[in-house]
Amino acid sequence: MNSLNSKDIGLASELGRKAIHMFALIIPAGLWLAPQSTSQMVLVACFLVAIALDLVRNHQGAAGRFVQRILGGVLRPHEEGRFSGGTYILAAGALCSLLFEIPVAVAAMIFIILGDTAAVFVGRYLGRIHIGHKTLEGSIGFFLAALAGTLWIPQIPMHVKVTGALVAAVAEVIPQPIDDNIVVPLVSGFVISALLC
Repeated sequence: MNSLNSKDIGLASELGRKAIHMFALIIPAGLWLAPQSTSQMVLVACFLVAIALDLVRNHQGAAGRFVQRILGGVLRPHEEGRFSGGTYILAAGALCSLLFEIPVAVAAMIFIILGDTAAVFVGRYLGRIHIGHKTLEGSIGFFLAALAGTLWIPQIPMHVKVTGALVAAVAEVIPQPIDDNIVVPLVSGFVISALLC
C-alpha cells in the first residue's frame, strides 16, 4: 500500500504490520518448495481460518473483543468492519496457486509482498510527488523491490520479470474497488502467464 494514508497508523504499528506482511513470504516459499497440491490445501485452509477470524473480530461479544485486542494494533482504520489485508493476501496466494504455474504464482506473490512493503516505507519517508493518495517514489520503490525479489526465478525471462513488476506497480497505484493485496498478484500473474505463452 503505497499510500499517504500509511501515516494513519503509527510507525510501531506500521513496522508490526509489515513484519507480518513479510512473514507472508512463506506463501511463495511454500509454493516453490512443497508439492503443489499440498500448498493449495494449506493456503485454502489458512484463508478460511483468516475469514473466520475476521468475522469474529467484526462482531460484538467476548470472542470479537479478544481477536480485536490481538490484531487491532496492526489494522488500518479502513479494515475495521471489513476483511483484513492478511485475509486478502491469503486469498491471493490460494488463487495464484490454483490459476498459475508455480514460477508465475511465486513471482506474483513476491511482487505484492516485497513491493508493497517497499512502497509503504519509501512513500512514507521519501514520497514527494503525489499520485492521488500515493506517491511516485513509493511506486518506484515497489517496482525495484518486486523486480529484485524475482531475479532468482530461472523459468521467467528477465524482460517478463521487468514487465510483470511494472504492471504490478501500476496496478498497485491505480485506485481499485477491491483490495490491492488481491488485485496486484492476480493482474501481474495473468500478464506474466500471457507473456510466457
